[in-house]
Amino acid sequence: MKTTSLQGPGPIRPIDWPEARAIFEEKFSSGECWILILHGSAVGLLIEIEERYYLGDRNADLTVMTFGAGWQAFIIVAARKRHMLAYQLKSMFRQYADIHITDRELLRGDAIIIAPGPANIQMAVTLANKLLFHTDNDLAMSE
Repeated sequence: MKTTSLQGPGPIRPIDWPEARAIFEEKFSSGECWILILHGSAVGLLIEIEERYYLGDRNADLTVMTFGAGWQAFIIVAARKRHMLAYQLKSMFRQYADIHITDRELLRGDAIIIAPGPANIQMAVTLANKLLFHTDNDLAMSE
């Protein structure tokens, strides 16, 4: 088996839930970040968000964690709001995910979940609760 190191802005490594929770709870409670829970099928949206708003020095203000649930992949994102305002995020949702959300809905939400179908939405809600509020000790991946 051959292994390869990834070249990029930071290391990709396994982390446990307490470490992941500490990272995201701080970003969640500060109110300074958009918290997105994306189904793996929405990775194109994440790529567009990163390329448009978080390249270069701003990349430090984008935190991404992946998680597998059954056969599904999810991406948890904390993106500092100062680089992508509500109307810009709303536009990205409309253009790349065909999701129409009002400014009021966007601004009052604690975490935004994008997933196809009720079963995937429920898995994403469970993941958000586990990440932000519970104390389980499973393994996640972080960059």
